[in-house]
Amino acid sequence: VGASEPGGRLVLVDWAADTFSDEYGAMMLGVRPESGLAHPTYGIAPTGGIQAFLTSGMNGPPKLVERLLAKHGVSADEVTLISHQATRKLMDHWAQQIRPREYLDTFEDLGNMVHASMPVTLSRFQRELRTKYLVMVGLGIGAHQLAVLVRV
Repeated sequence: VGASEPGGRLVLVDWAADTFSDEYGAMMLGVRPESGLAHPTYGIAPTGGIQAFLTSGMNGPPKLVERLLAKHGVSADEVTLISHQATRKLMDHWAQQIRPREYLDTFEDLGNMVHASMPVTLSRFQRELRTKYLVMVGLGIGAHQLAVLVRV
């Protein structure tokens, strides 16, 4: 996966994923029609989009992480969390639900970089990891969620 310190390695322990095919298309990335230029914008489906955000988006990642940690007998206090940085509201909710020892992010500095936020944040903080495990969790509202458990 990547070096955690000189000579050290991060080791993938396991991963877990959920797919919600009934929510496919609930949120979409598109091009602003008025310009036709590649200025991305998010769209939320008029039916089901907000519900997908409030259920799967808010509570899905904490449940997925809880399941992954339980499978390996790891407590949240042994974990540093790095997540998709969609919004501060989501991130704060996930922190309250998962309760990791540390939650690292670059949201204030770099904003929502979609899934690039996880490797960028890991790169920025990799030498500062102080827990035995790292969990990275991301999602694509309306389709999937993925969490990985890594030994530091």
